[in-house]
Amino acid sequence: MKIPKTLTLLSIFALIGIGFGVELSQHYYEIRSGLASFHSFCNISSEMNCDRIAASPSAELLFGLPLSSFVAGWYLAFFVITLIARNRFWFRECARAILLMSGVGVAFSIVYFLVMATSLHTYCLFCLGVDVVNVAVLIGALVLKPEGLSVHKPEVDKWRKIVGVGTVSLVAVVIALKVVLDSVSLSSADITEHVDAALSMPVLPLNVTDSDPALGPKDAPVTIVEFSDFQCPYCRIGAMIMKSIQDRYPTQVRVVFKPFPMDQSCNREIDHPMHDSACEAARVGICANRLGKFEAVYENFFEHQTDIVPGSAAEMAVKQGVDAGQLKSCVDSQDANSANSALLKSIEEGIALSVNATPTFFVNGHRVEGVLSGPFWDKLVDRLLKK
Repeated sequence: MKIPKTLTLLSIFALIGIGFGVELSQHYYEIRSGLASFHSFCNISSEMNCDRIAASPSAELLFGLPLSSFVAGWYLAFFVITLIARNRFWFRECARAILLMSGVGVAFSIVYFLVMATSLHTYCLFCLGVDVVNVAVLIGALVLKPEGLSVHKPEVDKWRKIVGVGTVSLVAVVIALKVVLDSVSLSSADITEHVDAALSMPVLPLNVTDSDPALGPKDAPVTIVEFSDFQCPYCRIGAMIMKSIQDRYPTQVRVVFKPFPMDQSCNREIDHPMHDSACEAARVGICANRLGKFEAVYENFFEHQTDIVPGSAAEMAVKQGVDAGQLKSCVDSQDANSANSALLKSIEEGIALSVNATPTFFVNGHRVEGVLSGPFWDKLVDRLLKK
């Protein structure tokens, strides 16, 4: 039997799919470990932003494992099947399997594209690359012209082996990427260096009052002031890390939330559209704090970050127990002590402190920028507690 050229092309596309999956997985683990750069080369604009996709809950598939690692595993399985298909005794069933897998891939691409378009409102360059590969392999699978089931019944024994080989390939890649990429973290020496650098920063005066939204006891020896944005993917990860730190140091750490929306509608430093509902969410957060419901709203906003769209923040807060009438009155207030005045004051404080990216932390006055991993925060807090 002459090997169809299409089979070779399918193998090549499978390798490209593996490459996209590995690259996306690496970015996923970097984002969550705090090692990613604020300016990834594939962050072209607010609408084409790999970081926002990687930091969103939609990037996870099962058990905290990235969807992208399953993509890489799927395409390794696909690649192996294209190799098996070169054996003429296996071609018929492999061609059918290739068509089935490519069809599932395209269906998944459609679903995830809709998620990006309607929920995340952001696209990922590499994700779109996977979509192109999925469409290409479906076309290639159709060119192979696999026999219909009415022409020849499936050979069950061969299908068992195909499914077995494919499953092993997929699982092996997912586990390998988890082991290799998730282990890429700061070494103990690197952590110490980062902590030393943070503590060498000058202690800056911050205006922290009892009216500021905060989590943790007022008399905690370590105060972390966080300038944050409810729509910022990095801030979502930062909030999760802060929660884990507070869980480990329940009486020793206090986190003060300072809203700094990356939204040009209220932040004069932002000169282009970015987070179109961040100002609105910040005002609702301030009012939720005044109404005694900040923690529930804060956690809900970050946990369901992709649900924050124009007009949704108040509704989300009400679902967390905030009184709708009181919330509306607070948000709509125009007096000198209004939520909007408090928000603008927080923004101006951030600008005065040269905050130009979120999240930016001030730990007992020492500046820490970006998302850093749990071990860094553990060591930093321990060092401060020993002072």
